[in-house]
Amino acid sequence: MSQVSKMALLKDARTFSDLAGILEENASDLNAVLNNHHGPSYTEFKIPKKNGGFRNIAAPSRNLKSIQQKLNKVLTECLISIENDNLGRKKVSHGFFTDRGIISNALPHVGHRYVLNLGNYIRN
Repeated sequence: MSQVSKMALLKDARTFSDLAGILEENASDLNAVLNNHHGPSYTEFKIPKKNGGFRNIAAPSRNLKSIQQKLNKVLTECLISIENDNLGRKKVSHGFFTDRGIISNALPHVGHRYVLNLGNYIRN
């Protein structure tokens, strides 16, 4: 399937089976994974931080991780298609591309008097 056809399929999806098809999954298998029929979706554990304390990790099951990776691929292809169709206009997103980072994000703002950053900060 091409990038455009996946985006078109996603736009036209109306049923769970449609979504399963886009992800190249059997609908009943996808349902079983998403509804924890094969055991817990995540394994939780802690790993030590360099400076003390612990970091909480929630690792997805192998089946769920596979589905997440497929969904990521489909959505990334859709975003690339949107960005390609959006030539000459502002980008839809800056993050989550391998060739973009904090420096390339900051460069357009150099010299501006004010910059408002609306980040998502989690405090423990």
